Amino acid sequence: MWKTTYTTTTDKVTPEQIWRVWSDISLRSAWDTDTEWATLEGPFADGSIIRFKVKNGPKVKMELLNCVQNRSFTDRTKFPGALMDVTHTVEQTGDKVTLTIVLQISGLLSFLWRKLVAEKVAATFAEQTAMLIKVAQDK
Repeated sequence: MWKTTYTTTTDKVTPEQIWRVWSDISLRSAWDTDTEWATLEGPFADGSIIRFKVKNGPKVKMELLNCVQNRSFTDRTKFPGALMDVTHTVEQTGDKVTLTIVLQISGLLSFLWRKLVAEKVAATFAEQTAMLIKVAQDK
């Protein structure tokens, strides 16, 4: 198993603004720098499927897990021999909002998928979060 975490704090948005952007999958390409387009099959809730096209890459399917409105969700991508879970969390403390992304990849072939996908995804977290905050400011 391999795990990495990215965290940032801001006073520019609320958890509700962040959640509106996260849960509106049509906006995903505006803040997720790896996404060309995305669609959601069902509500933004546990078990629903997000399908998206990676820029200059393949179409991917993710399952939503552990959705807690205005708080957190996990998207799970299944690879042959590995699972990649990316947990997105927003937390308010006083006038500050903390955004955290935790990427975890596990399974027999996780070492391979770490090099092929996970490290590249994790490298976009700072830019992705800055864009998320910018888009959320208008929501």
